[in-house]
Formats: sequence, C-alpha cells, structure tokens
Amino acid sequence: MAKNRIIEWYPMYPDPVVWISVVKLDASWRRDVTRYVGEGAIGPGNGYPSRYKKFGEWFAEGHKIWMPHVGITGGHISFSDGRHRFAWLRDHGVRALPVTVSPDIEAEVRRRFGTRSRVSCLTCK
Repeated sequence: MAKNRIIEWYPMYPDPVVWISVVKLDASWRRDVTRYVGEGAIGPGNGYPSRYKKFGEWFAEGHKIWMPHVGITGGHISFSDGRHRFAWLRDHGVRALPVTVSPDIEAEVRRRFGTRSRVSCLTCK
C-alpha cells in the first residue's frame, strides 16, 4: 500500500457531503463512551473486532471507500455507518475526509467539524 495513496470516496447515502477534520470529529466522537473505537481498535465501540483489521486489508487492495455517515447525539458525533473505517483511517494518518449527514444537521457539522481540505490520503502533509 502506497503511503501517500489518495483515497477515492463515494457516498453510500444520497445525503449532503461535508468534508471534516478528522481531529475535530474524533474529539467529539470520543465522548460516546459506548461506541467509540480508539486507536488500534481498542475501546467499548469495537464490538466487531475483525472489522477494523478487515477494512485495512480491503483498503490495501485499492478499493474506493464509502463515506461514513454521521449524526449528532447528545451534542457529540455518532456514527450510523463507518466507525471502523473512520478509526482505521484516523490511525493511519488521514487528516480530512468526507462524511454524509442528514440535511437538518449539515450546517452544524460543517461549522463544528468542517475543513477546507478536499483531499484524503494516508500520511499526506
């Protein structure tokens, strides 16, 4: 797997797409004490331990990636799809990535977690 591989994304849902800062979104998600997947897939949210590892293997094959889908619950980020993908990419140096959100929270997600970056890659500077 090339260290600086540019990630090709596609939306799984027909909802708005928001480019987010991985650091900002992760800081909010960390507050979800039951579903957070920490570094190396450690944490209470890793109910399916093989998903993190399998995503890394699948990613190494060069596939396009589905954008995670996020919501806001209790003031912090929650994932309805893609938390293991997000955790693996976060742990491998991705700094920005697109997520899909419902239209009613698009402005809030953009304001709280948005970034100007429109490129996702592993360890890009």
